[in-house]
Amino acid sequence: MLAFTTYANLLNHTQVIVAELVYFALVFGLGFLSGSTRVPFIVPLLGKRKAELLEMPFMLVGIIFCSAVCDKKV
Repeated sequence: MLAFTTYANLLNHTQVIVAELVYFALVFGLGFLSGSTRVPFIVPLLGKRKAELLEMPFMLVGIIFCSAVCDKKV
C-alpha cells in the first residue's frame, strides 16, 4: 500500500493517475479512429502492410501530441 505523507502528495499522485488515464484514452481513441479509416479504405488499395506503414507516422505524431497535452496538465 502506498503511504501518502501529506495531502499535497496525495493530490500529486491523483493528478498523475488522471493524466495517465487521459493519455490512454486519447491514444486509444486515436488508434481506434485511424484503424477505422485504415481498414475499409486504405487496406483494399495498398494492402495490409503498406497501410500499416502509412499509418505509423500519423500515430507517432499523435502520440507525441497527446503526451505533450497530458504533460502540461500535470
